[in-house]
Amino acid sequence: MEQAVDIAADLQGLIRGCSVEVEHSEVHLSMSVGLVQIDNDTKDDESVFIEADKLMYEDKRQAKARD
Repeated sequence: MEQAVDIAADLQGLIRGCSVEVEHSEVHLSMSVGLVQIDNDTKDDESVFIEADKLMYEDKRQAKARD
């Protein structure tokens, strides 16, 4: 999990430095991540997706608070 967190942070940093032009406007990119560890206590696929989705939106809220 620690390695996944590090990789996600690296990707977020790379993407944060990118922008694209859309209809003559510069759009800055960002990426939100929700990482969930799957182990013997994992109930089912749906619970993994629900938890990852919650964590992704929390990451998005935290990023907006930093900006």
